[in-house]
Amino acid sequence: MFGSFLLDQGVEMELDAELGEVLSALDREVPGFAYDGYGFRLNVAKGVLGLQWRLLVTAVEEDSGKALDSPIGLAIVSREDDGSTSFRIPPRAEWSESHPEASDADGRLFTSFVLQVFEAFQRLGWIELPGPLPEQQ
Repeated sequence: MFGSFLLDQGVEMELDAELGEVLSALDREVPGFAYDGYGFRLNVAKGVLGLQWRLLVTAVEEDSGKALDSPIGLAIVSREDDGSTSFRIPPRAEWSESHPEASDADGRLFTSFVLQVFEAFQRLGWIELPGPLPEQQ
């Protein structure tokens, strides 16, 4: 399954945008993401102002607004020397040790989140995807 491969291998992409633009776009876009009765929220795990932000991704039940007990994934957003921004989803092994309770359902939710981020970045003109992304199941 594409989602498992994506989470196991991780992904990194360079965005044609400044760090502040990317963080602002994530603040605008992520509240509109949804999958299987859940929305998503980003929480800062650690950051160095103007250089790098480690963002925990949490799933939130759309009906109740209640967040799942533990994060479903991690994203790292960093400023590059040329002014562009790196968006990285580390391989699951790098972050799952600190959140061992992650389940297959969490993996599906996180995969959906990542695919929606990719689509948002393409819509904003920061990346060009080679074709349509697979449907999340």
